[in-house]
Amino acid sequence: MKIVIAVGGTGGHIIPAEHLGESLIQKKHQVIYLGKKGKFFSLKDVPFYEISTSSIRSKNPFKLCVGCCKIAKGVLQSLFYIWKIKPDTIVGFGSFHTFPILLAALILKKKFVLYESNKVCGVVNRLFSKKAKYIACQFPNIEKNNCKVTELVQFLPWKNFSKVKQESKVFTILVFGGSQGAKFINEKFPKAARLLKEKNHNFKVIHITGKSIDHAQLAKFYKSLGIENEVKPFEQNFLKTLQLADLVICRSGASTIGELICFQKPSILIPYPFATDRHQHKNGAYFAEIIKGGIMMEQYEVTSVKLFEKIDLFMQYNCQQLKIMQANIVSFYTKEKNRPSFLQLLER
Repeated sequence: MKIVIAVGGTGGHIIPAEHLGESLIQKKHQVIYLGKKGKFFSLKDVPFYEISTSSIRSKNPFKLCVGCCKIAKGVLQSLFYIWKIKPDTIVGFGSFHTFPILLAALILKKKFVLYESNKVCGVVNRLFSKKAKYIACQFPNIEKNNCKVTELVQFLPWKNFSKVKQESKVFTILVFGGSQGAKFINEKFPKAARLLKEKNHNFKVIHITGKSIDHAQLAKFYKSLGIENEVKPFEQNFLKTLQLADLVICRSGASTIGELICFQKPSILIPYPFATDRHQHKNGAYFAEIIKGGIMMEQYEVTSVKLFEKIDLFMQYNCQQLKIMQANIVSFYTKEKNRPSFLQLLER
């Protein structure tokens, strides 16, 4: 099969698109990407054609006009590439970067399918869902979905990974903010860590900061408190690092939720409050309330003291509450693995 994958935007869109591409290539299918690479795309030696587009969210008439012109250019580019490539299927992974590609697919009457990673269908996927052959989702009963056929697929990640033995017996807390980092979490957690240390808890911190903070200074802060730590702006081998954690403190993007489920990691989720349609809140609520794999705290209610209190409670009584949460995730994951993969759907 020859498959065009339409993608762009944040890691939440690009990571699953990469995973699918790798799986298709391993099965000897031909894969071509259209959209916007950005800083998160890491596959090499795979054709990727950049497509012009714009989010057209500005109220400025001039910027709106420029945005529309970029989209028009992107549609023409997409028409050319789709006509030239003649794909069997086009797969859209959401974000405004995929809009001109999916519109071109409609014009050329090409078959396309969509993937929605969040609990709420994104704007572009929502626009094209009525015309899609089907929409594949990792969350059941996604909101604002207009597609007639919805297929449940396995949660992310969809790639093979090596298991890592947890060498350190020290309780390990992993702190990160998703593919773009999280300034809020970076500011609140270090003070909570100081309070934990003052209560004589023994623990290690792995803190992936993104670019919103001086990671070297933060490492010095932890060291001054006598806290074993690894602080870095970005982690290339994130799945390996995730396996080392006993507790994770993070946002609740779709890729993150999938990874927490896959590696059965109890978590404190702090949804990004400005995410479109509050989709991070709804992703987090599913993990915390349906799977019962952690707790969710809204950003407005989070302080360093409250964060300390939650972690302190989890570390008491031989971490019994965390063990119950982990068992809940294992139970869910065991059932979830029976779902088909997205690759299997495409190969039907």
